[in-house]
Amino acid sequence: EYSIEEEIQGLKDIISYLNDKNQFKKALIYQRRLVKLAREENIKPHRETDLKQRTLSDF
Repeated sequence: EYSIEEEIQGLKDIISYLNDKNQFKKALIYQRRLVKLAREENIKPHRETDLKQRTLSDF
């Protein structure tokens, strides 16, 4: 069983890896999963930005 923080960090690592390999469509799938998880756990981004302009580093 992983903690939420470990799961979020794992997703961020996967997204970073896929982006480095130019696998942007696959990375987007994991990014959606990350956002969904953050919403379910009611985790707020570190910085308040416009919802449409949030990036991975905001969480």
